[in-house]
Amino acid sequence: MAERHYAHLAPSYVADTIRRTAPDLSIPQGSLISMPRPTVVQA
Repeated sequence: MAERHYAHLAPSYVADTIRRTAPDLSIPQGSLISMPRPTVVQA
């Protein structure tokens, strides 16, 4: 009875729901932007 009423709180159900409803964030491999390294100023 507990499984029937509280199954929506199980970690696997939550993870499956997030994966099912999350947007597709597939990023093409060549479109990654490289960030310049910050310069360190020595005093």
